[in-house]
Amino acid sequence: MKGKYRIAFLTLMLGLLLCLPSRQAFAVGKAVYLESTSVTMYAGGTKQLKMYVGGASVSASGWSSSNKKVATVSKKGVVAAKKTGKATITCKTGFGFNLSCKITVKKKLEISGYLNKSYKKLVKKAPEAKYQNAYMDPAGVGNVYVFQTSHGIEPFFRYDKKTKKISFVQISSTGKDERQNRFTIYGASLGMTTKQVKAALKAKKCKYTGKQVYSSLTHLNYIKSSHKITIFIEKGKVTAVQWSR
Repeated sequence: MKGKYRIAFLTLMLGLLLCLPSRQAFAVGKAVYLESTSVTMYAGGTKQLKMYVGGASVSASGWSSSNKKVATVSKKGVVAAKKTGKATITCKTGFGFNLSCKITVKKKLEISGYLNKSYKKLVKKAPEAKYQNAYMDPAGVGNVYVFQTSHGIEPFFRYDKKTKKISFVQISSTGKDERQNRFTIYGASLGMTTKQVKAALKAKKCKYTGKQVYSSLTHLNYIKSSHKITIFIEKGKVTAVQWSR
C-alpha cells in the first residue's frame, strides 16, 4: 500500500508541475532573490540590480521605482540615482511574487574646498578617504600616498608628510562600486557626459586650456587658481578626474 501512495503522490506532484508555466516550474525548489536588497548610492551614479534563481542570473519580468524623482530603474534593472532621498525598487520575478531593494541616495561630496589643505580635514568629512593602504614616496621627497587596493588604486590621494596638505587627487572607478563615485572636483563627476562636465567646470570658473586625444581616450585640461585639472573621457563619458597643484 505504501508503494501505491508514493506513486500517487509523485503522480500528483508531476501533474502540478506540468500545470505551472515553464518559468514557474523552472523556479520550483530553487531560491529566487536579488543580489542586493539595500543599496546606498550617490546622485548621478548607477547600479545594476540582478535577480538570481538557484545562483544563476536570470532576466526579471519587469522593474519599477516607488519614487522616480529619487531613483529610476530601466527594463534591465539599471538603477539611476537622481537626487537625495529614498526609493524602493520592485522586481517582478514572474514567479507569482515580487522582490524589492531599498535605495538610499546621498549627495556627492565636493572636495575642491579640501584641495591644497589638510588631508585630515577631508578624512573627518569623509572617513572612507582614509584607507589602510599608505606608503611613503620611495624617492624620499616626503609624500604620502593613500589608496584603496581592493578597487585598484582609486580614489588616490597624495599629501605632504610634514604639512599634511593634499597635493594630488585622482578619482576613477571600475564601475563596480558606487562608493568610488562619491567625490566630485569642481562639479566634475564620474559618469558625466562630455557636455555635462564642461558645463560643470565652466560654472566653477575653471579655465579650459586644451585637450589631448589618445586613441579612444581624451584628456580635457583646465586650470583653477593655478592648479591643474584633467578630465579623462572615454566613449563620451568621464572615467577619471585628476587634480594637482
